Amino acid sequence: MASNRRFYSSDRRIKVCNITFALIMIIFASRLFYLQVIKGEVYLERSKNNTISKQRIISPRGLIYDKNGYELAVNRPSINVYLTIEKTKNLEKTLSNLSSIVKVEFKSLIKKIKNKNRYKPVLLLRDINQKTLAKVQENKFSLRGVTTDHVLVRKYPFGRSYPHLIGYLREIDTQDITKANKNKKKLTNYKKGNLIGKEGLEKTHERFLRGGVGIERREVDAHGRIKRIISPFQQKPGNNLHLTIDLKLQRKVSELFSAYEGSIIALNPNSGAILSMISHPNYDPNIFSGKLSKKNWNSIISNDSNPLMNRALMGTYPPGSIFKSIMAFAFLSHPEFKEKNEFYCNGKINIGKRKQTFECWKEHGHGKMGLKDAIAQSCDVYFYKAGKIMGIDHIAKYASQFGLGKKTGLSKIENSGLLPTKVWKKKVERERWYLGDTLNMSIGQGYHKMTPIQAASFTSAIANGGKIYQPYIVEKITNSSGKQIFKQKPVIRKRIHDENRFLEKVRTFLKETVNGPKGTGKKAKSNSFIISGKTGTAQVAKLEITGRKRNPEELAKKRRDHSWFIAFAPFKKPKIALVILAENSGLQGSYFGSMAKEIIEFYMKEKRGIRN
Repeated sequence: MASNRRFYSSDRRIKVCNITFALIMIIFASRLFYLQVIKGEVYLERSKNNTISKQRIISPRGLIYDKNGYELAVNRPSINVYLTIEKTKNLEKTLSNLSSIVKVEFKSLIKKIKNKNRYKPVLLLRDINQKTLAKVQENKFSLRGVTTDHVLVRKYPFGRSYPHLIGYLREIDTQDITKANKNKKKLTNYKKGNLIGKEGLEKTHERFLRGGVGIERREVDAHGRIKRIISPFQQKPGNNLHLTIDLKLQRKVSELFSAYEGSIIALNPNSGAILSMISHPNYDPNIFSGKLSKKNWNSIISNDSNPLMNRALMGTYPPGSIFKSIMAFAFLSHPEFKEKNEFYCNGKINIGKRKQTFECWKEHGHGKMGLKDAIAQSCDVYFYKAGKIMGIDHIAKYASQFGLGKKTGLSKIENSGLLPTKVWKKKVERERWYLGDTLNMSIGQGYHKMTPIQAASFTSAIANGGKIYQPYIVEKITNSSGKQIFKQKPVIRKRIHDENRFLEKVRTFLKETVNGPKGTGKKAKSNSFIISGKTGTAQVAKLEITGRKRNPEELAKKRRDHSWFIAFAPFKKPKIALVILAENSGLQGSYFGSMAKEIIEFYMKEKRGIRN
C-alpha cells in the first residue's frame, strides 16, 4: 500500500510539471507572436532607424583659483557640431548644405572629415552660438548625419591680467602626439581634436587638471539624435589648482603697467610664493576658447613685441645698477675692503695705455663717497674702482651665490640668463677677459644677462637675510570633492654664506636708497612703513650712439634703455619683494619708484597695514 501511494504521488508531480511547462511555453509563444506579428512592423521600423552609439566622454576640467578663492579658470557651456559620415545619404550635399547654413567654407569641412572613421561622430564646428544652433535645428532634414552636443570650454575671468601664468587650451594635433612619443611620454586617452594645455599652468599641470575619460552607450536615431542613454559614464572631474597669486594685486599691477612692456614680479620673501607675476604686452587667453578667428590670431603673431613670450621667465636683460646690491656684498666680503672703501668720483675713469674711458651716469661726478652713499646714489665710478680691486673671479663667485646664471626652479621654460666668467668668454667669444669687461660687469652691463624672476629671487634673498627660496605658484591641489592631494612646502635651494652679517649692511644701504636725502629711489618712499630698494638703468646701446642727453623718443625702440626697480618692505620683517622691469622704456629706473610704492602699499593695505 505504501508503495502504491509513493507511485501515485510521483505521478501527480510529473503531471504538475508538464502543465507548468506548457503554460510557460504558451506565455513565451504569445509574447513572441505579439512582438513579431502584432508589433513587428513597429519594431522593424525602429531597428532600421535606431542604432547603438558609443560616445567618448571627457569629464569637466579642474578649476584654478587664486589664494583667496577667486576663480581664474572655469568651465562654461558650449555647443559643438558633429557629423557621422555613415548616416549621410549624400555626404557632399550634406556638407554643402551645412556650409551655406553656418557660413563656413566647404573646403574646411571636407578637410575635417578626411580619413576619419565613418561610424564615429567627427567634430566639424566648435563653440557655435545660439543663432547658429537654431539654423542647424531648423534645417535638420537637409543635414542628415549632422548632430549637436553640449560640451564645456575654458573661460578665464579677467584673463588679460594673467595669460602667461595660466596659459590656454588648444586642440591636440599630430605634432603634439609625435613630440610626446619622441619624449617617450605617451598621451594616453587623447585623440586628435581633444583639448590640451598649451601654455602656463594649463600645460604644466595638464595631468592634474584633465578630467577622466570614458565611454557612454547611447541609442540614437537615423539623424544621430539621442533617444536614450543605455549605459551612462560616471564622470570624474579634474583636480583643482589653488595658487599663491593674489588676484586683486595681479589686476592692480597689470593696470599700473599697462603702458609698458616688460615684467613685474612680487614674491613672499619668506617662502618663495609668487604673489603676482605679469608679462607685457599681454593677450586675452579667452580668444583660444572655442573658435579662434584669423583676425585674433593675426593680431598676436603679427605683433613685433611678441605678446606670447613670457618675459618674466624668458626675457634676459642687463641688470644695470640693481647688480650693485650684489657688488656691495661682494666688496664687503673682499679682504681689501677695510683699507680701500672710499673713492672719489669725478664723472669718469680712464684705464689702460689707451686711456679707455668709462663714464658715470652723473656727468660731473659724485665727489668722495663710501659704499653706503655709492649704493644710495648709484655711483658708477665707485663700482668701477671696486670691481677693479676685486676682479671678475671674486665678483662671479659671489654673484653665483645669489643664483645668477642659473634657473630658479620655477619652470622648465625659464632662461638661465648669463653670468659671464673668464672661462665662458674664452670658450664662447674665443678671446681673453679684459679689465674693461670687469668694469662693465661691475655696474651690471657688458655680457651680463638676467631674467626678472632671477632678480626677484636675489631681491628676496637680500630681504630675508640670505635664504634662496625656490619660487612657486601652486599652493595646493584638491580633488573635485575638496580633498587635498598636494600641498607645496617652501623649499630653500641654498643659503648665502654670510658669517659677518654683511647682508644686513646691504639691506641698510637699500633702505638709504629710498629714504635717504640723495637716494635715487626716493620716489618709492612711503609714510606708512619703510620701503628699501635699488634703481637700475640698463644701457642697450653705447653712449656714443644714444647720446647722454638725447631724447629717448628720438631713438629706435630697440636702442632705448631698460628700466629696473627692486624693492622689499617692511624693512624689519619683509612681507613682499618686488621687481619691475620696463623693457626699452628709455626711462631711468628711478622713474618706477612711485609705481613700486603704489604696488607695495596696495598689497600691505590688503594685509591690514603692517607697519614698522
